[in-house]
Amino acid sequence: MAIWLPFVLVGLVAGSQFVTNPEDLGKRFARAQKLLATGDFAGARQMYEGVLAVSDGVLLRASAVRVVVDEQAVGVQAAARYQLANMGRKQAQWWQQEAALADSAAADSLVGLATASLRQAADRFAALRDEAGFELRETAAYLVVECFFDAEEYAAAAQAGEVLLRLFPQGRYAERTRYTLGWARFYQREYEQAVAAFEAYVQDAPAGIRADRARLQMGLALEALERYEEA
Repeated sequence: MAIWLPFVLVGLVAGSQFVTNPEDLGKRFARAQKLLATGDFAGARQMYEGVLAVSDGVLLRASAVRVVVDEQAVGVQAAARYQLANMGRKQAQWWQQEAALADSAAADSLVGLATASLRQAADRFAALRDEAGFELRETAAYLVVECFFDAEEYAAAAQAGEVLLRLFPQGRYAERTRYTLGWARFYQREYEQAVAAFEAYVQDAPAGIRADRARLQMGLALEALERYEEA
């Protein structure tokens, strides 16, 4: 058996992307974080996917390794999935900024890339939102709303907003979600629902920074419904 031990170890190391202990896995994640911060999306993706490629084995229990993301201790592989979603959102924002400066043909292409990236990010965040025990579920739920809204997919944004409010009715993002939900309904010309969402936001935050705009949009929705006395 001793003759085969080196070969067994080589196989284990290769299968774990040369990560053989928790510290190395944490360092790989940290390296991905630095690459993401500098805008090296390709490099960050490669590193995050490397973290995800590591499986539990004799030398390492990847599922037990934890790192800090958004001031919260999270399992390293869930954190990698979360950051891949964040990266997709950041990349989409970059493409949208470039589209604003490009000619029409190039702009259309860049907007298409941004939309596809936002959809993928929304799907990643939704999977984390629905994952029991994930420490950043509420944040992930809110980012689903934001991704769809930024992609101008307002029906999906509204649906995601309703999911968040059902899961976290008194959560840290509930107030902001009601405001976004109002806009999503308004853009779809669902004026009754828009009024309800903006009204709920104003009730929650009557002196909030978005309260005046919420009241304005509520009035415009009421006008669209020909409820002039209420507007």
